Amino acid sequence: MWFFFHFFSCFAPFFASPIYHLFMCHQGGCDTYQKLLTFDVCGVWVINAFGGLCGIRATLYCMPFWGTFSLTLYIIVSLLSIFLILKANSAKERLKPLIVFGVMRYFFICVRLSLYAFNWTTIITPIPHYLCMDLLAFVGGTLNVARIPERWFPGRCDYIGNSHQIMHVLTVISVYCLHVGSVRDFNWMQDAVCH
Repeated sequence: MWFFFHFFSCFAPFFASPIYHLFMCHQGGCDTYQKLLTFDVCGVWVINAFGGLCGIRATLYCMPFWGTFSLTLYIIVSLLSIFLILKANSAKERLKPLIVFGVMRYFFICVRLSLYAFNWTTIITPIPHYLCMDLLAFVGGTLNVARIPERWFPGRCDYIGNSHQIMHVLTVISVYCLHVGSVRDFNWMQDAVCH
């Protein structure tokens, strides 16, 4: 089941985003465009919601009660965030619930580092991959919002090398980082002996 959630989270944005991009030149007006954009954002939600499950589970793998409690809380926050995302009327409103995921992921990274520092049964080798995932997604999103490099070179990046394309390339690399980190967590949980 956990593998399914992981692979579903990794592939969802690569299903939702091409659908959005393929039909964004439609003739259906603003309402149709908003529905397509919402579908694309749902792909982003899936990778945030389901992509974080493995890391949280591995962090508290040897603490079953706290692991179950944390995963339940994370799923509740995920469901609340998709509700807010679907109600949002602007990119800023859609971004706020997604920021909550980042805050929660960093909280659990701090928990994992603390457990490791106190010699609790856990590993930290996936953490650089998770941090790289967030960094690449942040850089890609920032470039896309700032319209860099086309702002610096007007007319030269219209077809190749524009901010939106760079954001998508960084997104692919960031999903790969999530996958590598999750595989390390899955492998560790398979052999872990809790004290």
